[in-house]
Amino acid sequence: MVDGLISQACSESRKLDAKTFALDDGGFSCLAVNSVLAASSSSSDSSSDSSSTSSESEEPEATSGQLGDPALWSALMRCHKSLGHPTNQQLARALRFRGVGKQVIAAAKNLKCDICLEQSRKDIRRRGQLPKARNFGDVVHLDLIQLEAADNKKVWALNVVDRASRFHHVGILHDKSTLAVTNALDRFWLPWAGVPGQFVTDLGPEFRSDEFVAWCEGHGAKVWHASVEAPWQNGLAERAGAIFKGIFRKVVSDHQCSTAVELDFAAATTCVAMNDRINESGYSPSQWVIGRCPRRAGSLLNNRVAD
Repeated sequence: MVDGLISQACSESRKLDAKTFALDDGGFSCLAVNSVLAASSSSSDSSSDSSSTSSESEEPEATSGQLGDPALWSALMRCHKSLGHPTNQQLARALRFRGVGKQVIAAAKNLKCDICLEQSRKDIRRRGQLPKARNFGDVVHLDLIQLEAADNKKVWALNVVDRASRFHHVGILHDKSTLAVTNALDRFWLPWAGVPGQFVTDLGPEFRSDEFVAWCEGHGAKVWHASVEAPWQNGLAERAGAIFKGIFRKVVSDHQCSTAVELDFAAATTCVAMNDRINESGYSPSQWVIGRCPRRAGSLLNNRVAD
């Protein structure tokens, strides 16, 4: 009787249209999960109550190495095949959304399909990455970004991001030249942060020039130019610049910044918002660099008064 229920549930699930087994964000929108699940539940209950008599079964045997109720593994394997061989995580998620027990979900996570193992792609590449910067100032990423004022005037700005702490600063430039870049670094980064161990830049002419390389060598800093084939090497500055431009655009629109002084104010305000934001490490870049949360004007979290 148990075998008949499983076979009937699986045959009904196969009759469903292929669109029924499509994946979506909420899991599997299919009826086979309920059908096979009910069959597996009935089989486990019946097997516990029935005597240990041998019965002829046409169900597929569980893959070697899987212990437990064979009827449960057979039902999960039929559900796995009917759904188009999803991953174990996707199958367990679909079962969890259907309200099954933890035992069935744990079994779905450990399900092994010979076809999936045979068709899986072998990754022959050796995984590895370069050592990450551990201290502030070890590696600093540079990039030029273009900002837009309230009057649609476009200006260039130097984007500076520390790799270890993700501390971020942007300075408005008068033009797009090597002299403007070095003057900006001498003005708003080196006096308080010191000379970094290495600069990472793209292949912009302002960074590839002999003047910039000579300036870095004169300060005792190395320079690394990201290759054209690997632009992700300076991806930290690229991504930080994109986030900065999104916030900066809203600040400019809110305060209608158009002059150079107003743009400097908008850039400083945006940098403060980014540096005080807690990231995935659990701390903000300002906390990593300064050691505490900076005191801001009008902060409701700071009740200290001057002595």
